[in-house]
Amino acid sequence: MQRITTNVDPDVYTRLEDLARRRHTSTARVIREALARYVTDEEAAQEPEPLPDWVGMLDGPGGAWAERDEEVLRAEWPAALDPHRHEG
Repeated sequence: MQRITTNVDPDVYTRLEDLARRRHTSTARVIREALARYVTDEEAAQEPEPLPDWVGMLDGPGGAWAERDEEVLRAEWPAALDPHRHEG
């Protein structure tokens, strides 16, 4: 585990100690759980990172590869994509 140090308002700390006591656990555990919940909630609320500008730049015969990936895979690697193919 990584150790962190921070300052807390005395009233908040008193409430934290009370909560930990009522839960029969340590203040450190309550803080770890609160931080984990906060980070998880914040990550879920974030917009996804935009794709880099280079994504989708590959063009080949017939247009952008990303727009025809399934078609290209079926044409170029049919045996590898056949789920019923058996090695023999």
